[in-house]
Amino acid sequence: MVKHPHISLCRLLIKIPQRYLVRHPWQGILVVLGIALGVGVMVAIDLANQNALHAYELSVESVVGSATHQIYISGQDLDEQIYVDLRRQGLLPTAAPILTTLVSVQEAGGTVFNLMGIDPLVDTQVRNYWGTSVPLNEFTALLTQPNTLLVPQALMDSRNFRIGDVLHLEIEGRPVEMKIVGSFPSSRPYQENILIADLATVQEVTGKIGRIERIDLILETTQATAQIAALRQILPAGMQIAPVTARQGAIENMTAAFRLNLSALSLLALIVGLFLIYNTMTFSVVQRRPLFGLLRSLGVTQKEIFAIVLSEAALMGMVGALLGLIIGVSLARYTVAVVSQTINDLYFTTTVRDVPLYPASLSKAFFVGLGATLLTAIPPALEAARTAPRNVISRAFLERKTRLSLNTITLAGVGLLGTGLLIMWVLHTWAGGFLGLSLVILGMAAISAFIFQKMVQLGETLLGHILGYVGKMAPRNLLRALSRTGVASMSLMVAVAVSIGMGIMIFSFRQTVITWLEQSLQGDIYISAPGFSANRLLTPIDPQVLPFVRNWPGVARADVLRSLMIDSAWGPIQLSATDNPDIGHERYFKATLGSYATLFSRFQEGWVFISEPLANRANLKVGDALQLQTPQGLHEFPIAAIYHDYASNSGIVMMWLPVYRKYWDDSAITAIGLRLKPGYDPQSVANDLQRSLPTQQRLTIRPNRVLRQEVLRVFDQTFAITSALRVLATLVAFIGILSALLLLQLERQREFGVLRALGFSRHELWRLMILETGLMGFSAGLLAIPSGLIIALVLIQVINVRSFGWSLRFALDPSALWIGMVISLLAAILAGIFPAFRLSHLSVAETIRYDS
Repeated sequence: MVKHPHISLCRLLIKIPQRYLVRHPWQGILVVLGIALGVGVMVAIDLANQNALHAYELSVESVVGSATHQIYISGQDLDEQIYVDLRRQGLLPTAAPILTTLVSVQEAGGTVFNLMGIDPLVDTQVRNYWGTSVPLNEFTALLTQPNTLLVPQALMDSRNFRIGDVLHLEIEGRPVEMKIVGSFPSSRPYQENILIADLATVQEVTGKIGRIERIDLILETTQATAQIAALRQILPAGMQIAPVTARQGAIENMTAAFRLNLSALSLLALIVGLFLIYNTMTFSVVQRRPLFGLLRSLGVTQKEIFAIVLSEAALMGMVGALLGLIIGVSLARYTVAVVSQTINDLYFTTTVRDVPLYPASLSKAFFVGLGATLLTAIPPALEAARTAPRNVISRAFLERKTRLSLNTITLAGVGLLGTGLLIMWVLHTWAGGFLGLSLVILGMAAISAFIFQKMVQLGETLLGHILGYVGKMAPRNLLRALSRTGVASMSLMVAVAVSIGMGIMIFSFRQTVITWLEQSLQGDIYISAPGFSANRLLTPIDPQVLPFVRNWPGVARADVLRSLMIDSAWGPIQLSATDNPDIGHERYFKATLGSYATLFSRFQEGWVFISEPLANRANLKVGDALQLQTPQGLHEFPIAAIYHDYASNSGIVMMWLPVYRKYWDDSAITAIGLRLKPGYDPQSVANDLQRSLPTQQRLTIRPNRVLRQEVLRVFDQTFAITSALRVLATLVAFIGILSALLLLQLERQREFGVLRALGFSRHELWRLMILETGLMGFSAGLLAIPSGLIIALVLIQVINVRSFGWSLRFALDPSALWIGMVISLLAAILAGIFPAFRLSHLSVAETIRYDS
């Protein structure tokens, strides 16, 4: 084919897309907004994940410094004499002891800092906070004056602190006053979040006299193996030496599932946006088929037509992606706070704030958004390029081709659906679950077009009897323009189905947690020390509290709980020891070894209960032996039961308290559960205890009802970001269907003008247009219900189990179904109102003369 001499590819690429977007600004604006929201969600989540991970890395760097290895006991402090003995034997050439604790500073607005107790004489070998030299006066004051500390210079400047000022700290619920005797440079981010004191000072204010947390070492790479072997030969049983990177990696792996799930859920919003892009690009191609046919007849090649459509998509994709970066950075202020709080509650506490943006996250989101836009635009671009000129101009050819291809599309949808289910069945991984879910969603979308056609055909029969000729015309118009209406309804169905699925998953999780709380919280009052994590009660309670509450009027029994984090082969896990004799009846068991009658006796003999997430992560079952590192060395504990637990996906081991004290030699307690005698009001007893406790430690005393409410509040907070993603995905869907139906109605302006010329009144035109869009919205909403239920089942039965290790009970939330239907109908009806209003106010001559 000879190329027309006056048509150049450059002019086509510039003029045609520009002119089309100028003449249809709302179409471009809505597409750009849809892309921007999808990219923005991805940016916000990725920044939150990166900030959380970076915050942990900085927190580790702040206390580890240049250390390569650590000597420690899992879950316990060390006797400082061990450090002294190793020093005397010359086995610690470069080493420093350390004791850390989290504190809140009243003068800093309750901000949390990491208080580090160090030996200033040797610590500079491992950590150097002073730079090249240590000011002698600060060094001397830190060693000789009680309750003194050094603060970062950034804190001194921001809060106008001076040397000699007294700070009011809260340490494990106890008020402590400490005086500033100096400052240190805070040029690096992690240095802004620590306070430094002498080791003896921190031992005193924490009540850990003669104890250290660990010994940090710097071992030369060439000699490390020999030095480690020599140390292991003389270290007491239960004491470990491990690389810093090993412990850090275990923590990062523990949060990987949480971070990956957020990323995957953010991609769902982008997937919904991609359906919007596909829908809009298909619509723009169909709308300009006569133009493309004319260009092909004039000699424009297939490649040039393809380039025109793709350049248009690229332009909208770039603008949308750039706008998405701005939206994402703004949303990140919210997502960073929510994700950080969730990680603090579930995994670990960090003290790093104001972590900067990451160019890698921004560039990744930009190119993913642009690339996804181009990929989604390829099918309609190929459709425009490959069709013969004569067929391009013929609208009837397009609709006939669409109807004939429905069976093929439906079979492809069934294939995608089956492939997705097969992948989830075969690949028992997190990635396999999400890949399978994506294929299931695509499969349901493809199948929905065929079902939509049948539903509209049924609607023609029913509405014709009820509404007469208008009731027959509306469904026929939808079927006549199936190339447009089918894609629009498919896009709306997918978006609403995703919203329904996520809503039911959250509701099912919440109902499961409520059942779990009713089963596991049987006490009347619970006492714990305040901490910086809502889900992990790890702060020891003043020992004098237990005998006091046991003798309090109305208390029938006081059960003790000791919880701590220990290392395991699967990363950090929580060890909880209790003396509750009813523990066998207060756990929601998934599997037990033997009857309930023998369960508690085994528990007292040294068998353990493990949580379902730990069993799934470690592939353990009842009867297996669980190896734990105790202060006395490695010991095996047989597993008597596996129970459902939703407090931590890292895993919990439940042990009988006397057994724990036998192996860990630890008399501390972290929580007390009180059972009251009949006739006593839990709230009144809790209030009286709060006023009368003989301790300066601030304790949290909560009746059962209040504790349940607090747990559910934390749950809602944990799922706040998931709910926000659901809302954003729904918003993208709303914009998508609104733009698609709005443009569809405006394109038919001449057709409606002809109807007016033939005698249609404005009222009848309103009825026809609202009925068409309403029928599309109703059909899409109805199709979204079974699709949403399938998505919810996959999220509950596959994704949650593989990502977090816990199983949930499916609970149907009727509100998720009717809200989805309302969204679908509302978007569709709103899309019909504007063109109906606009066309009803145009004269018949104007509508007929209009040329799109």
